[in-house]
Amino acid sequence: MKKNNSISEIVELIKNAKNPLFISHEYPDGDTFGASFGLRMGMDKQECNIACASSVEWPFTELGIKDTLSDIDDENNDLYVYLDCADELRCGSSITDKMKKDVPTINIDHHQSNTYYADYNYVEDVSSTCQIVFKILMEYKDRLSKETADYLYMGVASDTGLFVHGYTTPETHYVAGKLLEFGADFERIAKLIFRTVSLETAMLTGKLYNNLEIIDGKVALSYISLEDFEDSKSEYKDSEGLIHHLTNIDKMDICILLKQQDEDTFKASLRSTRDYDISKLAIANGGGGHKQAAGCKFNGKIDEIKKQILEQINNLGIA
Repeated sequence: MKKNNSISEIVELIKNAKNPLFISHEYPDGDTFGASFGLRMGMDKQECNIACASSVEWPFTELGIKDTLSDIDDENNDLYVYLDCADELRCGSSITDKMKKDVPTINIDHHQSNTYYADYNYVEDVSSTCQIVFKILMEYKDRLSKETADYLYMGVASDTGLFVHGYTTPETHYVAGKLLEFGADFERIAKLIFRTVSLETAMLTGKLYNNLEIIDGKVALSYISLEDFEDSKSEYKDSEGLIHHLTNIDKMDICILLKQQDEDTFKASLRSTRDYDISKLAIANGGGGHKQAAGCKFNGKIDEIKKQILEQINNLGIA
């Protein structure tokens, strides 16, 4: 049964834990890092660790995200706190394989596909996990430090596309306003996440447009192959956020970006307008997310996958 614990329960568990481990998902984004670092600092647990199966890359290194653990071996952890993970596998096997079975777990997340997998759960279908963490911290204290506000603002801004995605609400703007009141450096955060790209990302953007297809005048579909990564001297991490180039195309209701991870696996970033539930496609292929922003993986050759996607869009009644 999907049921939330109370915020006060979550606060007490974290407050009373001597050595909690805060866990971000692999292939991290601003929301999972913002939630992990923001919750740790806001709960006065700075001496505790944050685990992430993937390495920390630019621009997060410029925003104070560092010293995460990719290999956990602390026998003294007495609480595991998952942040922005729709299921327990989202954090990666290098983390889950070493977690102790007798340690209680907390799941804090905003994905509607969340499986309520932890001992204690707080899941809410809002703009971002950082929006939830803000609510949790306001139960614990009256005011946040500037650094905590920076972390949370990074997550809210990242997952809303700088407050333009459809799940941005009045409450989202209220939270953002309070974070600015607490000192969040919105200009620096926006510039690093949305207005500055590496040379490698710029080169991949060209590949994205070269591979772009427009189907029925409303579906934008593109891919980045292993060859594209090699030609542009880039890595998978450099493709983070490229889906926004497709959503910026006029009159597109559904946008799909396939990024090749190995010979037969493509990770799909899926976006849609308010009128279409793209999470149906993600869930049908073992993924999840929100109605307008979701993700999953496909196995096979690119032409086969594109054909499969278009058939599923029609069969699932998405478009």
